[in-house]
Amino acid sequence: PEYFNNKQNQLCYTAHGNPAAREEMIRLCTDRILETFQTSDKDKICLALNDNDDACSCPTCRLDMEKYGANTASSILFLNAVAERVETTLRQAGDKRADSFMIVFYAYHAFLQAPAKIRKTKTGEYIFDENGNHIADHHPDMHCSSHVAPIIANSQADLIHGYDDPAYSKYREIVWEWRALADTLYFWVYDNYFLDSGFLIPYCSFRRLPKLYRFTRENHVQALMAEGQPHNLHSTAFVRLKGYLHGKLGWNADADVLTLEKKFFKASYGSVWEDIYAVYEEILANADRQIHKAGLGTWSTQTRGFCQKEYWDRDLLVSWIRRMNECEKQLTTRQEMKSASNIRLEMISPLHIFLRTYSDTLNADTKKQIADRLKMLFAEFPMVTVGQSKGDGMKEYLLEIENIDTKERNE
Repeated sequence: PEYFNNKQNQLCYTAHGNPAAREEMIRLCTDRILETFQTSDKDKICLALNDNDDACSCPTCRLDMEKYGANTASSILFLNAVAERVETTLRQAGDKRADSFMIVFYAYHAFLQAPAKIRKTKTGEYIFDENGNHIADHHPDMHCSSHVAPIIANSQADLIHGYDDPAYSKYREIVWEWRALADTLYFWVYDNYFLDSGFLIPYCSFRRLPKLYRFTRENHVQALMAEGQPHNLHSTAFVRLKGYLHGKLGWNADADVLTLEKKFFKASYGSVWEDIYAVYEEILANADRQIHKAGLGTWSTQTRGFCQKEYWDRDLLVSWIRRMNECEKQLTTRQEMKSASNIRLEMISPLHIFLRTYSDTLNADTKKQIADRLKMLFAEFPMVTVGQSKGDGMKEYLLEIENIDTKERNE
């Protein structure tokens, strides 16, 4: 029991103040890492958290939190001790990984905050060292071993705002504080809506991605994981474009995103690429209105649902659907079959939004017509899930659109 918090859903890195139990935890982790290294040539391993908001609140962990300023204090002390044992054993065995191995952990949820504090002047200006780095005050025990590194996974930092957004200063500071404690940083970002069938909604981070990659480069981030839709072979709402941009910007953070967009559209939508690009730009403009006027973007906003009339103008949705339909017909007539297929994939998003948002204004025949079209498109472009919230599996979603009823959904 000492190995876990009171809920038994996260580790207690102090073993509830029992030195013998903590020592046994360190030994177990060390042995498992060494066993893993013996059976592979890998030199990185993750001691991960469970995916919840809990941390241990036992008296010993609370004392560490009060002394150092964050829940991660106990885990840094623990992981540093494990890393020291692993390094000693590898070096004694003549294993070259004694210099290169890395134990990574998640700076996530209750463990997001670093046990450090960015230093500012009384007027709120940042203070830098002689190398131009932000100064963060912290206890000397809190510096991560050269073999220990955080994966900073800030689920509140929506990419549709961008890391240069003034309102995001606290999220930038989290990165700077971790940089003061760790020689190596990794990054995990969330590049999608996850709730309420959010995989079918455009997550308009496209033109903000260069700033993300430049920010990570400036802060010496060694690897970036952009979580999108790993379970889906097919994705709508221009997710394919998103993957292309991530791939290009990962190699060159200074690449011109507009040039990349147009190259992608020309290759994907053939002779009607300019028409589809115009729809895409209108989607981006609408996203800016959603962000600044309706506040769409934060996780708390997602829980109330995306398909609200304040977010989606009816005439605009109808225009996107009609124009995409017309473009798809033109391409089919011209025998540009792959490009026509690409447009049909992108039509899923506006059709879904229109049906969910304006179902209460549609007659039964129109609802059935749209639902049947969506079912045909999903048959052509199989998806495993349309979101990560309960009921967002494809089977449940298809049942919902067959029997969509606004009153029941709102209740």
